[in-house]
Amino acid sequence: MIKAVFLDRDGTLGGDDTVIYPGEFELFSHTSKAIKLLKDSGIRVFGFTNQPGISEHEATEQDFIEELLGFGLDGAYI
Repeated sequence: MIKAVFLDRDGTLGGDDTVIYPGEFELFSHTSKAIKLLKDSGIRVFGFTNQPGISEHEATEQDFIEELLGFGLDGAYI
């Protein structure tokens, strides 16, 4: 059996209740350690987000995917 967790970007991994685009988004201080603990335990970690900036052409879906993967996640869903 594959174990996995799915974590929302804004308010769970970091950020706040405002729109923050890739390159400006910051993880909470504990997030990287938590991701590492999950992965070290054999749990796959995925991120997801719904971003109004994509439809408004402020950023692309790929920008958000690359950001989430850059945090060490196994996959990203936008």
